[in-house]
Amino acid sequence: MGILIVTFYSMDINERWINTKIEPSTGIVEAKNQKMESVVAQEIQHWMEQAETAKNNLSEKQKQKIQDRIKSLSDRIKDYPIYQDWIEDQDLKIIVLGR
Repeated sequence: MGILIVTFYSMDINERWINTKIEPSTGIVEAKNQKMESVVAQEIQHWMEQAETAKNNLSEKQKQKIQDRIKSLSDRIKDYPIYQDWIEDQDLKIIVLGR
């Protein structure tokens, strides 16, 4: 949920990934001040913009419905796989950002 790994079998001459480092032996992924010039990166950026637009376009009624659903789940929300994904994403942020 928080990390997208892209594997190129061969990069196009127009593909440029700057400040992206992957250490296969240790599993460390580093992307500080990352810059990408890529068809793939453009597609990812498009997905992110669509997600942000969708989030911002929720009506107050939809937002309230989501909040009510979360409240009704109470402690059972921890049993949902998506919750565990979110927790793992938070752990990754701590590792990657060194917090």
